[in-house]
Amino acid sequence: MMKLKVVLTGLVIMLHSVVLPGQNLLPSIEKSAPAQPPATVISQQSTPQADELIKKRLKDIFRHIEGLENLQVNVKAGVVELTGEALNGQAKEKATQLAERTDGVVEVQNNIREVQSIKKRLQAVLKLTVSRFETAIAYLPLFIIAILVILLFWFLANLMTRHDWFFKKITPHLFLVELIKQFVRGCIIILGLLLAFEILDANTLVASIIGAAGLFGLAIGFAIRDTVENYISSILLGLRQPFNPNDFVKIEESEGFIVRLTSRATILRTAEGNDIRIPNAKVFKATIINYSSNPIRRFDFTVNVGIEQDLTYIQQLAIQTLTHIEGALKDPAPSCSVENLGDSSTLLQLCGWLDQNQADFQKLRSNALSVIKTVFDNANIRMPKQAVETSPPPDKQPQPIGKVKTIVEHKTQDITPDRNVKQQIDQEREQGEDLLSANAKKE
Repeated sequence: MMKLKVVLTGLVIMLHSVVLPGQNLLPSIEKSAPAQPPATVISQQSTPQADELIKKRLKDIFRHIEGLENLQVNVKAGVVELTGEALNGQAKEKATQLAERTDGVVEVQNNIREVQSIKKRLQAVLKLTVSRFETAIAYLPLFIIAILVILLFWFLANLMTRHDWFFKKITPHLFLVELIKQFVRGCIIILGLLLAFEILDANTLVASIIGAAGLFGLAIGFAIRDTVENYISSILLGLRQPFNPNDFVKIEESEGFIVRLTSRATILRTAEGNDIRIPNAKVFKATIINYSSNPIRRFDFTVNVGIEQDLTYIQQLAIQTLTHIEGALKDPAPSCSVENLGDSSTLLQLCGWLDQNQADFQKLRSNALSVIKTVFDNANIRMPKQAVETSPPPDKQPQPIGKVKTIVEHKTQDITPDRNVKQQIDQEREQGEDLLSANAKKE
């Protein structure tokens, strides 16, 4: 009977595990715990023979490494103890790494001392110096060949960029010609340096230099970004010149004659003889008014006349006067228009035209104001400031327009263009850097 119970119990357990795996038919059987990752265990096969093999292996390795040949190795139960003297901390660390990489080692105890003897240290330094000197002597022929290659490429770079005729076929702009020459020269020299490094088998050094140069260039780029922006702007301004030397321009709030365009700034000279340096980045973005690009220029001014005056007569008189002024063009014809009507006066705007190659703008405008004042005075035309009379006096009636020509001839002044500032600019342009070219395209 006992045997029968054991057999039945076995059958029930088998049915529980195979037929009904999801039901707990035997409450007494506990659920199994979740699987845990296997822990790293120390090998149980550590024997004196294995320790001796580890010791022999490490001694054999240290014997062939300079600076580690005098180390002592003790191994017990896979624990390695390193003793002796090493030249420096780097040698100590290297010995530990080699021991840890050896199969069967459980732990490494580094009891190595650094060499304190001055004699031993000097001997090591002398030995290292002699070794490096011998290596340098061995590399001397290759080093000489590398130097010759660099000199050859340096000479080739100067030879190819000595003359401008080839580069002027690419672009007529002198500044761009010089820029292309510098680029070609730099590329040839860099090619020679790379070939020299290849001869010396210094590719790793080249990669390090390129990486360092990239980081250094990034830092320098942030530091001199304003200078780089001005330099690029000077190239663009030189390619499409918005002005020529001696042009009278207005750049933002600055007015003056163009002296030169440098790689960093545009230099203006005011009518008073003062120089203004404007960064090229600002010039490139600014609104530029070039008064010299078109020689035909308009001059204008305003005049106040009494409200009771005959405006038709005054306008005809003003136009007739501007027509007879020396330097004022008849085509386009001068004009006189009513600008504003006030309580006590009428504001007139007088406009005329001149050729800047024949007449100075400021001189002609000043002369026109003076002549208009004289003509209006002779024609009994009042130019009030505040109060006006209700009617003109009897002895101040308008005079015929025919007298205008005689008055103008007696009031004519010198209106020839002022050449003093331009002569100064021409003399200064003979010296110093200038990126403006007469052959460049104009905007």
